[in-house]
Amino acid sequence: TYSKIVLDKLNPAQLTHLAQHDIYIDHFKERGNDQIEIVLADYELAILNEIGIPFRVRTKDVLKKYNEEVKKLDGSFVLDCGLTNFTTGSMNGYHTYEDVVAQITLMENLFPEIVDVNIVGQSIEGRNIYSVKISDNVNTVESDQEGVVYYDALTHAREPISLEASLYYMWWLLENYGNDDEASYLVNNREIYFIPIVNVDGYVFNQTTNPSGGGFWRKNRRASGNNCFGVDLNRNYGFGYGLNSGSSSDPCSNTYRGEEAFSEPESATVRDFVAQINPSIAFSIHTYGDVFLSPFGYADILAEYDVYAEFVSEFIPEDYRGYGTTAKMLGYTSSGTTRDYLHSEGIYAWTPEIGGDFWEPPSSICPLAEEFLKPMKYLSWVSGAYTCFHDFDLKNENGFWKNDTIQLDVRLKNRGLSLQAEEVTVELISSNPNVIAVNNSISYGTLDSRSFAINPSPFQFLIGENIELLEEVEFDVVVRQAGSISYTDKITLTTGIQEVLFFDDAESGMQNWSNGGIGHDWDTTAMDKFSGNHSFCDSNLDNYLSNTNNWITMMWSVNLDSIMNPFLEYNAKWSIERNVDFATLRLSMDNGITWITLATPNQANSPGGAEYTRNSHWVQEKVDLSLFTGQEVLIGFQLSSNQSVHGDGFYFDDFKIVDYQEGMITSNENIKKLNPIARLYPNPNPGSFEMEILAVDPAPAMARVFSIDGKLLSSFNVDLVPGKTNVNFNLSLTPGTYNMDLRTKNYQYPPIKFIVN
Repeated sequence: TYSKIVLDKLNPAQLTHLAQHDIYIDHFKERGNDQIEIVLADYELAILNEIGIPFRVRTKDVLKKYNEEVKKLDGSFVLDCGLTNFTTGSMNGYHTYEDVVAQITLMENLFPEIVDVNIVGQSIEGRNIYSVKISDNVNTVESDQEGVVYYDALTHAREPISLEASLYYMWWLLENYGNDDEASYLVNNREIYFIPIVNVDGYVFNQTTNPSGGGFWRKNRRASGNNCFGVDLNRNYGFGYGLNSGSSSDPCSNTYRGEEAFSEPESATVRDFVAQINPSIAFSIHTYGDVFLSPFGYADILAEYDVYAEFVSEFIPEDYRGYGTTAKMLGYTSSGTTRDYLHSEGIYAWTPEIGGDFWEPPSSICPLAEEFLKPMKYLSWVSGAYTCFHDFDLKNENGFWKNDTIQLDVRLKNRGLSLQAEEVTVELISSNPNVIAVNNSISYGTLDSRSFAINPSPFQFLIGENIELLEEVEFDVVVRQAGSISYTDKITLTTGIQEVLFFDDAESGMQNWSNGGIGHDWDTTAMDKFSGNHSFCDSNLDNYLSNTNNWITMMWSVNLDSIMNPFLEYNAKWSIERNVDFATLRLSMDNGITWITLATPNQANSPGGAEYTRNSHWVQEKVDLSLFTGQEVLIGFQLSSNQSVHGDGFYFDDFKIVDYQEGMITSNENIKKLNPIARLYPNPNPGSFEMEILAVDPAPAMARVFSIDGKLLSSFNVDLVPGKTNVNFNLSLTPGTYNMDLRTKNYQYPPIKFIVN
């Protein structure tokens, strides 16, 4: 009998004590800040009582409760995930072993040119273990030209959502092939392999003893004597086998590792199959916990944390609890796991723990499979070439205003592991009627795997006369490789001439920052960044600590006196245990004695509406500071955590406090605040253009036009007035690049480069 219980979160000493008694808290739900909910067998509850760990029983018999719930369905449940052939399994929605054989046979019959089903091994009881390959030219090995990715499921027999997520992705690829650009690209350019059921005997045992679902058998069905059955296949792999704690030598234990590594035909089948197909990346999918476990499991050792964290931070669903090693995520070790073995063979591999129960209600099958589609697709992408938007740079140093031509650089990264990205292009699209594209589609050529690239010429847009101060101008970023869309994102710019009051892009270390508190480790990192080569983070190349409360703060305050439109802007990403651990943005007006918390646009899903929690890849943040005009402010971040799961943490980059002003003079008082500025528009132009010149005092000036090699071509006298002077030019120039020089007796304006087309 298995019971669902609630207990206080355990400290490391308690977890170690339980592991010594062969109890591993590897699947649990958070219940508030201080408790967890887990499912344990009767004998495990007896051990909890014996060693004095208090708990409260929430559901005495989980299987009985599950059967009562599915009985209410009265056989009427219908699986409808929006796909034609992903039909209802005969186990109250879940697919039995026989259902799966029928499903993959149907796949091969309906799509023979892109599906290949094979028997790759047999179980301890003689059942077939099947593989499925999805690819164009499916009977040809094209791994030298295409990325190779591997997925397996049901290593543990009581975790059927892992199977359902795999079947759903297979049918999504097949039914969308030829109709959906992304599905077609992946099938045509990848070799995608599945073993949908690794532990076929254990799964058949569960469906036999519990035909309505809900069976709790975990291991395979090897008979070990003394009425003990089964080896935990996820403790039977060769790398780290038997090391540390995390597996048992007791055949009656749920984590029994077997007599030797690869003693079981099921784990040996996976080993041999993977050696044959040679993937670059893999999922070995499990249930449950809403976490992604990375290598290593056998000890508290991080394996290539920079690469693992980079990938998972982009594909993790928003509501998952985080990612990291079992030691960081779950507080224990697990030796001899699939993912550790795959990593030892040069394959990046995770164990995703999907969902919040071993047997979710049948109504949860579709939502969980659909939520997990993004990570499944992501792995297929990065197994080959995968060109993504990385960051952008507005080349207009002082911002932009009416009739300006803005110029943007867009940096890409081929995140893919194995292949060049070919025919890469980027298109920037704005629906704003005040934004006119001059050059919005650029070819980047070919990108090597894991490499960056920047546009060979700037993206250019003319800003119209009806733009408003502080108007947000959005651009859709569309990245294509070989004609197919690989990535989309957004860029948001704010209209106005900028006065930057504080800026730090993390390229000069911590010189502008102080940090402190419990377990503080704020620093710059090269592991992940929005722009340049570094960002700021709370825990470089590691997860943040448990039971921590630490902060990072600007070293010097910024005076907002006479600042009319101040904003705080930065880029941020985070992975923080949902709703119990938090990072907050905070501000002080008394030099750090008292602090207030600031809300940002990207914190909408946090419990209090003003915290960073859960998961997000890089986003642009913009916070209005006009309430603090006239104050001197310090700004920083604080991270707080409890004692259980501790994730990757909080990152920020390109942190600045900026004031936005109109680009025209309206009064003598405003004139005195502004530096003299000269702007030329449109740019590019046909030789006819206008210059807007801002001056503090009246003065005669000379404007001169030079070729790019410095030859003087034309000169003009201009009489400047206080405020704004507009001058029209009509020049007979051949297409090319030119420089405009403008100076008075006492002041030389910055040179202006312009293009004649």
